[in-house]
Amino acid sequence: MKKVSLLFASVALSVCVSFAQSNVATVSESGTNQTATVGQTGILNVSHVTQSTKGNTANVEQSNLNLLYNTLSDINQSGEKNLATVKQIANGTLTGANAIGTLKAIVNQSGNKNEALQVQGPHNQQGISFAEIIQGGDKNFASQHQLKYGNEARINQAGSGNTAEQAQDSELLPDEEGSYGNALIEQSGNNNFASQKQDGWANEAKAYQSGSGNSSIQVQKDYSWKSVALVNQSGSLNMATQTQVGNTNSALIDQSSNSNEAIQDQKSGSQKTAGYAPLNKANIYQSEGTGNYAEQSQENLAGSLMVNEGVITQIGFGNDAYQTQWGGDNYSSVYQSGTGNMATVTQNMSVVQVNP
Repeated sequence: MKKVSLLFASVALSVCVSFAQSNVATVSESGTNQTATVGQTGILNVSHVTQSTKGNTANVEQSNLNLLYNTLSDINQSGEKNLATVKQIANGTLTGANAIGTLKAIVNQSGNKNEALQVQGPHNQQGISFAEIIQGGDKNFASQHQLKYGNEARINQAGSGNTAEQAQDSELLPDEEGSYGNALIEQSGNNNFASQKQDGWANEAKAYQSGSGNSSIQVQKDYSWKSVALVNQSGSLNMATQTQVGNTNSALIDQSSNSNEAIQDQKSGSQKTAGYAPLNKANIYQSEGTGNYAEQSQENLAGSLMVNEGVITQIGFGNDAYQTQWGGDNYSSVYQSGTGNMATVTQNMSVVQVNP
């Protein structure tokens, strides 16, 4: 079955659709100077493109050579000079009983001069991957890059000049394991930046930003079974960085004022706890002040399941706090209020370290 439907009311329109049997492509455009290009190779690919107003561009490339499973892309753009690019390379393995799953990518942009990029597959893609970008405002940029299977990524941006980047298993070799990552970025305001990079199994990263000029960077890698990273920023000019290496790490940064900086660095080994309880747990809270700095470093490479936990709370102006925990079974809490305070905590539990 072949089905291509084109509905348009346009002064200048460029549309190109190429397809193989059982592909379905529907392009609906209104306004002027819209451009849509859809290329589908394989069976049971589906693409919907809807564009209105002026000068929007949509590019869709889909390749699904599996006879049984779907690849879907849906782009909906309103406004002027928005650009959306979707590349879905492979859905399931080409042969074998494990050829399962559906790739799905959705872009919804309103406003002007927004850009969205989505890339999914290959690495013998198995299972369901899902990517969603929704942008409102002007000059926002969002990118999602997913490999392997079972990953889920969502971006939602409102405002202007925001940037959101998500990469899941993008640096793994074809024979390396990694899947079931969950990434979420929600931004409102202007000129915010959020980056999430996940390599490994069952990672969870979430970043919520409101205000202007905030920055959030989250990195999870080296098999990171059920590591959790959360950044919550409200205010302006805050910076948050979270790096997790190994398994079962938990990190939280909550910033609710202006010009604060928080850094968390966690390392653990290959062991996994029951229910994925964290081996390293780090929380930073910065509120009701400006210019605070907090840094936490936790390393738990021991074969035993002893937990490091650190908490920093800062309320005031220009405070500095440093926590370093090594080994396991360490706990530290720092509370700062006022102006210009400094705290340094270093703890080392005497256990035999094992390379991860």
